[in-house]
Amino acid sequence: MHPVVPEGVPERVGRLLREDGVPASLIGLEYVALDVVNLVPHGGPAGLAAFGSCGLNGRVCLDIATARVVHIADMAASVVNPVNSNLDLFVSCVSATIARFPFYGEGEAGEEAERVADELSDILLGIDPEVSSMNGFWQTFIDDVAIGDYSTEVVAEVRNENRLR
Repeated sequence: MHPVVPEGVPERVGRLLREDGVPASLIGLEYVALDVVNLVPHGGPAGLAAFGSCGLNGRVCLDIATARVVHIADMAASVVNPVNSNLDLFVSCVSATIARFPFYGEGEAGEEAERVADELSDILLGIDPEVSSMNGFWQTFIDDVAIGDYSTEVVAEVRNENRLR
């Protein structure tokens, strides 16, 4: 997906988003691309360019100064959490996660969910060590997989509910 990049976004960041594009979504609603990039004036020395939503109010962004992918809990958040070292690695991690799905059935939480989370962690760490960052986007996602939040049935239900809106 290639979001609209408004004026005010530095050319280097705009080019990355326009030319390379961003994934349309991740499993469930953990990440969904925005149609238009939003500038967030705080969160880094040069601000952030939000290109995806995450959960209810969160945003997945490019740090304008470093081109690292980061997450903020909402548009007013002062805490910036790591996601990936760069946009290409974010795309690779999203693709690898989708390729590994389905994770487990609804009644298979427990040991199976933990095994899948460990496997997913190994896959993503092989792509980008940034994945292991404490309180980071991917570490939180993997923790949610481990506790059984991403059964095939739950993800299908979320997708269907989202289509009806």
